[in-house]
Amino acid sequence: FRYTILTIFVLFGISEVQSGVDSSRVSNGVEDVSRTATQFNSTSAANLSVGVNSDWHVACRFLSVSVPKDSTIDSAWVTIRGVASSDNTVNIRIYAEDTAGASVPDSIISLADWDARVYTTAYADYNAVGTYLDNTDYRTPDIKTVIQEIVNRADWATGQAVQIFFKSNVSGAGAYRNIRSFDSQNATAPLLVVWYSSGGGTDSATVRLHSP
Repeated sequence: FRYTILTIFVLFGISEVQSGVDSSRVSNGVEDVSRTATQFNSTSAANLSVGVNSDWHVACRFLSVSVPKDSTIDSAWVTIRGVASSDNTVNIRIYAEDTAGASVPDSIISLADWDARVYTTAYADYNAVGTYLDNTDYRTPDIKTVIQEIVNRADWATGQAVQIFFKSNVSGAGAYRNIRSFDSQNATAPLLVVWYSSGGGTDSATVRLHSP
């Protein structure tokens, strides 16, 4: 006997692609901190400074980032309020902390704590940063690959926190950019914006018919 296997694909329909945007602002003074090579600057500083060779860095923690797991990140950036700064060349490399969970990443409390944090593989370069003018908003380059790495983690769930690091990357000697902190001006603290899409594709089943 000879049998023929006939395979039929049954399409149930195309699921809807959902697009959205989430914005999360630093919401208290312990969520934006800065450091030098030897000093941790915690929660009460009016300005957050990044630059000076590769020595001054900033971290901002954004609570309750409402992006569904495994969404496609279409674009993402941080809006920061500038403070009058030096004129020399500043280069910044932007990472996120490579962790997720109901209570992590938590706030950074010391140099040793900062040094123990693990950064994402993905990063975005913010090079030759122009001089910041006082009380003017600036938007970083697109950091969608950084956020994508976080929302693709097995332990990511919508509503968790994301911590972003602004690391000086071979800036000029004496060159820095100042960012307005939460403690200085709550309403203009750093703001993370994420545009995303999720869903889409075709739902299907396979039916196999066996005949002699």
